[in-house]
Amino acid sequence: MNLQHVKTYKGHKDAIYKVLPFGEHYFLSGSGDGYLVKWAVEGAENPISIAKAAGGIYSIERIGDDFVAFGTNNGHLHIVNHRTKELIKNLQLGSPTQAIFDLAYSAKQNQLYCTAFGGAISVVNTQSWEVEQQIKVSPKNLRSLGINPSKTLLVAAGSDNQVYTFSLPDLKLISTLSGHSSSIFTAVFKNEVEVLTGARDAHLKHWDVIERTELSSLPAHLFTINEIAFSPDLMHFVTASRDKSIKLWKTEGLELLKVVERNKGIDTHTHSVNTIAWLGEKIITGGDDRKILVWDILTK
Repeated sequence: MNLQHVKTYKGHKDAIYKVLPFGEHYFLSGSGDGYLVKWAVEGAENPISIAKAAGGIYSIERIGDDFVAFGTNNGHLHIVNHRTKELIKNLQLGSPTQAIFDLAYSAKQNQLYCTAFGGAISVVNTQSWEVEQQIKVSPKNLRSLGINPSKTLLVAAGSDNQVYTFSLPDLKLISTLSGHSSSIFTAVFKNEVEVLTGARDAHLKHWDVIERTELSSLPAHLFTINEIAFSPDLMHFVTASRDKSIKLWKTEGLELLKVVERNKGIDTHTHSVNTIAWLGEKIITGGDDRKILVWDILTK
């Protein structure tokens, strides 16, 4: 497999912190400039600005057919109707100096899980748009949340280097795992009970969160692994890093298939790659260079 750069999007005035697939033909982006933008992955369709926040956008999640939630670097959670661009709710989940780094939605529970101030998880009801509860998880900031395919487990990880797993919907703590030597930036389920994490220590780790076991670990990048994204069939995944590279992996055995970086003569990001998403047969990336790149996945 290979990745081929096929398109570059420009328009944001600050770093891109999040890209999110939005149906089969679109994706959303959030930037330090405070704009939430909808883009067509192909064709010449103009981008659509959905919302403008007072702070930079660090996290985005789609909720049902009509709504998008996004979190900012000043502790606000915004809910907008992406069709009408109406602001439905603006919740202050923490200190104005504390970012909402990640969001995870469960339609099964009608709940949106949000990283909040001081190492907490806030739970927002997606029918009333009110905070149902908040639980303290860590003395330090949480940076990543993930939900397994059956919506029965929630994983949380962050600046205390720990991986926490909770049962859903009761948010009962099941396990706490240690292994990374510095802050964890991304945690994603690869199946019902196994999780991949990436951290500032540049290591990729593979865990069984029920058996409380670290299954494998490897130095995957030179610097921080900012985000991990799986293919729809979970057979492959990609990683984005502060070392300016993108890497394509086979899930089985964590086999490295492709490295995309400028010193290999590839037209790619010039600064940290902060976010990555898998959309059909394409990869979407965004970084500190204020660019969004689209990549074709080549199987031959």
